[in-house]
Amino acid sequence: MSGYNLIIYGYGDLLYSKSAGGNRIAKYAKALAEVGCKIYICSYSIEGSIYDEFYENCWYVSFEYKKKKNIYNFIKNIYGFSKSLEGKTVLLLYPLNKILMEWMSLLYLKYYKKKRLFIEVNEVRIYYKDWSVFRMIPLKDYPIIFIKFLYSKIAYYVTDYIYPYFDGMIFISKNIEYYYKSKQRNANGLRIPILCESVIPQKSSLAYEKHSSFYIGFSGQIRIKKENLDLLLNALHRLCVDGYKVVLNLYGPMIDKMELDKLTSQYDLINQVIYNGDLCYEKLKKEIKINNLMVLVRGNTKQNYYGFSTKLSDYLSSGIPLLVTSVSDIPLFIEDSENGFIIEPDNADLIYLKIKYIIDNYNNLSNIVVKNAFKLVESDFLYSKYGEKIKQFLFGFHK
Repeated sequence: MSGYNLIIYGYGDLLYSKSAGGNRIAKYAKALAEVGCKIYICSYSIEGSIYDEFYENCWYVSFEYKKKKNIYNFIKNIYGFSKSLEGKTVLLLYPLNKILMEWMSLLYLKYYKKKRLFIEVNEVRIYYKDWSVFRMIPLKDYPIIFIKFLYSKIAYYVTDYIYPYFDGMIFISKNIEYYYKSKQRNANGLRIPILCESVIPQKSSLAYEKHSSFYIGFSGQIRIKKENLDLLLNALHRLCVDGYKVVLNLYGPMIDKMELDKLTSQYDLINQVIYNGDLCYEKLKKEIKINNLMVLVRGNTKQNYYGFSTKLSDYLSSGIPLLVTSVSDIPLFIEDSENGFIIEPDNADLIYLKIKYIIDNYNNLSNIVVKNAFKLVESDFLYSKYGEKIKQFLFGFHK
């Protein structure tokens, strides 16, 4: 028996880097391929037979279903596919919002079929099991909805306790790693931060001509509250009142269109906020380069506290300065006016003052900030630095 195989699978759309999760595991795949492994990424949400090599020794795979498509048959297909591979094969589950897949994976793949099974846990698990995220719906008025919310909370809460029975967990942030390890739920864990491609430092210098339009970019799901876009729009309105010509470019799935339209009208920003659509990853990387600044101004919520936004990796390697808030692991890496700009969360005044400062000092600061951001990518987030570490963790190697 020779060779090392990893099957990464999950419920969501993990193929072709169409999602944040898909983007992250594609970098796992490349990192492991460069240290002698073969990687197969499988997604429940994709139907039809696919066997597509997207990188040397990395494949996207999906299955035809002889019987009804369901989670159980998908997991059986995963097992059948694993048996067809030569060498040592381990499985990594990338969870989304279908906790049934976690239970069935553990029972069928690990305990019944004796496969080596790992899981990446994320902040969504902790977020959804917390009472505060559930709307308090009066039982007597909406009994069915109330029961559904109650069932969902209990399901997430109970599922949180099955993770020690996997062979190991992968964490994206220091906070979520501490959450599990402090409870001694699973000592076998590995923290892998956000991951970036290698960057090529740009030859041209960044510059902003005073009194011209200053373009600010945001990419990700357009969720007003989660991303604090209401505070950002408030800050942009005040900048416009001060005479600054700011334009906000939005990229990503439009979730809160009605609320966005209401806010742009309220702050008289209808012509200053441009929605550019939900672009594919490769096109997005090119499109965001028209901006002078990228922003990520999330609040200090439980989800953001335990997470570590993967879009930060795209911002850091874009060649554009970034403005972020001090949540999760971000302050461990971003130093204000050194490799980015950082402020305390949930404060429209700070957003307004910091963007004003960036515009006024753009030509003095932007190039050194981007240069140092590239250095940060190379030193801490380059995916190829983690290949051997992930391989050792998954396949049981020890130095």
